[in-house]
Amino acid sequence: MVIPGFKMNKLESPLETFLTPETIVYFEDEDQKEVIEQLFGSLRNPLSGLDHHDIKQKIFERENLSSTCIGSEIAIPHLKVSGLEQFYLALGIHKEGIDWGAIDGMAVRLILLILGPDVDPIHYLNFLSNLTRRLKNHKLKEKLLGSYNAQEAYQIFMTEDESWI
Repeated sequence: MVIPGFKMNKLESPLETFLTPETIVYFEDEDQKEVIEQLFGSLRNPLSGLDHHDIKQKIFERENLSSTCIGSEIAIPHLKVSGLEQFYLALGIHKEGIDWGAIDGMAVRLILLILGPDVDPIHYLNFLSNLTRRLKNHKLKEKLLGSYNAQEAYQIFMTEDESWI
């Protein structure tokens, strides 16, 4: 699948470039901090050569500044990272849901950590907007929450279904 409006190095990038089964993590009773740490931990290999402690600290600072919960049981913590050449995604599926300070009062069950390059704000926002719209689709969200393992969740997330976009 191609993310509309996102081009880097004059090549359109398919979604599977950014998310892998290894960056999908299931949670049961972890809190917000533990979830972010584990999702970030799943991205450590692609981030080699960068200051992991500094990036993780900035993720928490960003979250403290303003909650990244978008309602509907979804949170999308995100950060622009100097030195990255592409986006990296880690998807968390929390079976019970956790408090994320949601305005709608709902516990968060889907968490998508996005680390992106420090690029033109329009490209960055288009990327975030596309993924937000995708996750807010009720059918996709329910299928992801009903998945049993990372490979199954990956296949669900990658399936091109126009009704989800």
